[in-house]
Amino acid sequence: MKYFQDTPADQWTRRDAYQAYSTNNTQRTEREIIGLIVKDLEAIVTKSQDLNEVEAARTLLTQTKKYKKAKKNSEQQMTSTTTATMGGTVYDARFSDNTFNITAPNNNNIPNNPSQNILASTIPALNNNVLNENTGTSSSSTCTEHIEKLSRSQATPSSSLSSSISPNAFRERVFQASVLALKKGNLSLPEAYKIKMYAANYFPTSVGGILDKITVDLLSSDLTELNKTIALKSCASHIIDLLNPDLCKMMRRYINDKERWLSICSSTIQLPTGLPSSCKEVFEQIIKDGRDENSVLVKDLLDIATLKAKLQARTSKEKINIELLELLDIMTAIINNFPEHPQKKQNKNDNSETYFYRRFAQILDIVTRDTDLDLNDLSLDILLILSVAIDSGEQVCKASTDIVKLNKRFGGNPNNIKPFGRKIDLIIAGQDIQLSTNEWKKHNVATSTVVRQQSKNIRMNKAILSSLKKYDVPLDQQKHIFSLGMDWKGNTGYLFTISSYQDVYIARRVGALVIPNTINDIAKIYGTLDLLYKWKHHHQRLIAILSSAIASGDNSSFLNEMVVKDPLEVECSDEENEVNSSQEDCNESIYNQLDYEEESPNVLFSPLSRKRRVSIRLDEEFSEGASD
Repeated sequence: MKYFQDTPADQWTRRDAYQAYSTNNTQRTEREIIGLIVKDLEAIVTKSQDLNEVEAARTLLTQTKKYKKAKKNSEQQMTSTTTATMGGTVYDARFSDNTFNITAPNNNNIPNNPSQNILASTIPALNNNVLNENTGTSSSSTCTEHIEKLSRSQATPSSSLSSSISPNAFRERVFQASVLALKKGNLSLPEAYKIKMYAANYFPTSVGGILDKITVDLLSSDLTELNKTIALKSCASHIIDLLNPDLCKMMRRYINDKERWLSICSSTIQLPTGLPSSCKEVFEQIIKDGRDENSVLVKDLLDIATLKAKLQARTSKEKINIELLELLDIMTAIINNFPEHPQKKQNKNDNSETYFYRRFAQILDIVTRDTDLDLNDLSLDILLILSVAIDSGEQVCKASTDIVKLNKRFGGNPNNIKPFGRKIDLIIAGQDIQLSTNEWKKHNVATSTVVRQQSKNIRMNKAILSSLKKYDVPLDQQKHIFSLGMDWKGNTGYLFTISSYQDVYIARRVGALVIPNTINDIAKIYGTLDLLYKWKHHHQRLIAILSSAIASGDNSSFLNEMVVKDPLEVECSDEENEVNSSQEDCNESIYNQLDYEEESPNVLFSPLSRKRRVSIRLDEEFSEGASD
């Protein structure tokens, strides 16, 4: 670590680091020294709040991974015979551990100058022992020239600011800067300048690239403003938020291509049907019969009309419509929530979040009680968890837990804090697969809290949807893979969808949801119930599609593990596999961090501070000052 502490980040090189570490660890092998270097680099990535240091450390980690791979390929060729073309003549090059020989049809054709022979040009080992080809002396590490070329081609971050950058590399840097900005409050001036320089040389060709450029602009803004923070999280998560009015206006301003914006706004999803038309006819008749001479809805008249409709459905010779009976039971439950005497004062606890949730849970219990699926087998397991329940508590989203773990490489979580997912009020799951998330807040909560909840719920559903996209779903069924969630404030809510569009995700409103607050509001509830049945049918359809994909994947996995499909594709024997596996395991923990770089950043969640404990209390987690 002393080398990285004493040397400026823009001067870090893999070779200098190795020399410094080998000087202080003379008894260690090359593999062990590289392991120490990588361990310290990983610590810098996860702990440092200096963007330059983090980026330089990540660059060295990438170089080390490529060096390891190239060296392994070279070692596999040490005892093999290859051919190389030099000056129009084909030579036969044979390698061993300590010799380097070239045989040609005519020895006069061999270049006298070894530097002209590309096979004779080998790089110095990391400990500066150079292979002596004249004497055939041994070197502690022998690598081919392409490793040296790779090493020389890796420019330091500071030298590459003026050059073009790939979309993936730009996204990594933007996401890293976003994590640091949220962690520290704002980027420092040098950090902001550096990410601006990267952006100046990046020309997006996709919607995701445009969002990354927007993120860079937001990094230079005042992140103490709630809307700026929410916008940063959405753009860094590659989400186009068409729900939040301010974010929608901002997106329209940045995406000034009218055709592109029209394409984004006109992208649609295919919702399933809701309640059958016969249910609407019965509902309208109940409302008609429930009015008095002044056209005012009265509880006892509504109750009688509902009971008559239920009796008629039960005594009919036709097949019973299950969803009609559910509708009538929902009507009864809603009617019974109102007092017999309307003048009675409302309960003082009616302002609580759980009061509104409890009223909705009554309806949802009935909506989901009768399905073709076995609830005990989790075919459609609706997890209704009251936010104040002591035994079960709120549920943690598994998809967000996985993403938090992957995001740890960006330094969002201190090492002494175990990554954990975000907690939510209602999770829809089936076959042990989480399908969507839903949130509630009491009616008098601050607007800022509702905005935070909305942003969090959108990103949670995007996290779930991105995990569902990993299943091998047939092409004709992929249009049905989208997330359908709910957000509530008191008695009022809305249904929204998260769907994929090119390389981003779009959040849009589906429809309004209302729980009656007065007896007269019952006349307006049919639209809400119809949407809830679309919500239910979507999740039934979704779990049916995913169940088939999972079963198909399990069958394929079994066959791949137990049966050889094509013997010609088998590359090596079991013994060779074991040898290769043991070599990898020697330094497995060292390179675990590098493997995370294979995954592109997904969803941006607020970094955890050291003061924030895993066992955080519910009221602290969801207080107005908390952010997600």
